Amino acid sequence: MTNQEQALSDFLGELHRNYESWYVRATRRSYQWYIALQAIILVTSFAAAVIAAVVDKDHFSNAARVSLILLPLLGALATNILTHTKLYDQWRLREQGRLEFQGLISEGRMRLAAAATPEELTAIHKDLHERAQKAERDQAEGFFSFFAAGSPAQFTAPTSG
Repeated sequence: MTNQEQALSDFLGELHRNYESWYVRATRRSYQWYIALQAIILVTSFAAAVIAAVVDKDHFSNAARVSLILLPLLGALATNILTHTKLYDQWRLREQGRLEFQGLISEGRMRLAAAATPEELTAIHKDLHERAQKAERDQAEGFFSFFAAGSPAQFTAPTSG
């Protein structure tokens, strides 16, 4: 194996270990949080409705009263977290990153196998490196755009004038 082949192979391994694996974990984590918060919203809303429907006015206990306060409060908190963290958008963004790095690695392996000269290997390595850097910049820009001025997380009042 030539130096260029080894360098490209090492780079593809680095893309897999350090980037694709991170995006897999980030996608999974965002998905799990999204599903958990959605479940909390659904369960607390349903439970509060059932308690309100089942409890008789004459038998309205402190536990029922507290439940009818805490359950909607918990659901509202979950909704607030889901909305202000833009968790669904984060999940989509990280999934796009995962797919992009998975594609870069697959393409890199195919191009490595087909390369005939050291110059081709160097050009492939350079191309993949530049595209990986662009993917990372796009991910950072996408993530931070969630919290740009005008979003609920950083709302600025309109100026009069």
